[in-house]
Amino acid sequence: MGAERFLGCRVDRKSGEDEDDDFSLEGFHQDLDDEQEDSISDDDCGGEAEERRIYWESQHLLLQEIVEQYNAVGRKVREEMKRQIEIARESSRSTLCLRRAVVNQLCSKGLNAALCFSHWKPTHNTPAGWHEYIEVRVNTQGKKKQIGFVVEVGFREEFRMAKASEEYKKLIKQVPEMYIGKWEHMKAIIRLLCEAAKKSAEEQNIHIGPWRNKTFMQMKWSPSSSSSSSSSSNHLPPTFKVA
Repeated sequence: MGAERFLGCRVDRKSGEDEDDDFSLEGFHQDLDDEQEDSISDDDCGGEAEERRIYWESQHLLLQEIVEQYNAVGRKVREEMKRQIEIARESSRSTLCLRRAVVNQLCSKGLNAALCFSHWKPTHNTPAGWHEYIEVRVNTQGKKKQIGFVVEVGFREEFRMAKASEEYKKLIKQVPEMYIGKWEHMKAIIRLLCEAAKKSAEEQNIHIGPWRNKTFMQMKWSPSSSSSSSSSSNHLPPTFKVA
C-alpha cells in the first residue's frame, strides 16, 4: 500500500548553546504539525483496516449462507450426477470433451441432460463472448413440472485470479468446485464474487478486466442467452426427484 514514513524529532539549535537553551519556535511548530499528521495517519490506517476486515467477514458469511441454501436443494440428484461426472472424467482429456462425455453419461442413466451454448453481443461495458455448459431438467417432488439444473464442471476455476488478495483466495475456497444447482443460487454467487474481485483488485492496486464484471460472468450461464445443442428425450425416473 502506501510507503512507510519515518518521522524524527527535529530541534533547531544555535551553534555552541547548551541542551537547556531555547530551541527555535519554527522547529517546534513543525514538530507539532508532524505529530498531528502522524496521529491522523495512524487513525486513518486503523479505520481502513477495520473497514476491510468487516467487509471480508461479511462476504464470507453471505457466501456461506448462499452455499448452504444451494446444498439444501436437490442433494440426492446432485450426488448422483457427481458420480456420473467422475465416470465421464476418466475418459476425457479436456474440459470441452468432458462436457460432452458428461451429457452422454447422464443421458444413459435416464437424466434429461443437454449441452448448452451461451453467446452474447458486445456492449459499451462488456465484450462479446460465448460459453458452453450443461443443463439437466429435473422433476420436482410430487409435481410434473421440471426445473433446470445448471451444471458447470469447473465452476470454482472460473473465478480464480493470478494477483488476487489473500482474502479473495480464501473466499473462493468456499465456492463449490463443481456447480450442480439452480440458476438463482449461481446468480447470487456470481454477484458476490464479482464484487469481491473488484474489491481485491482495488486493494492490490491493479486493473480488473471487463470479463470479470458481473454482467459478463452471468451471461456465461444465463438461460436467456443460451441455446441447447442436444438432449435426452427421457425424463427422470422416480429415484431422481428433487426434494
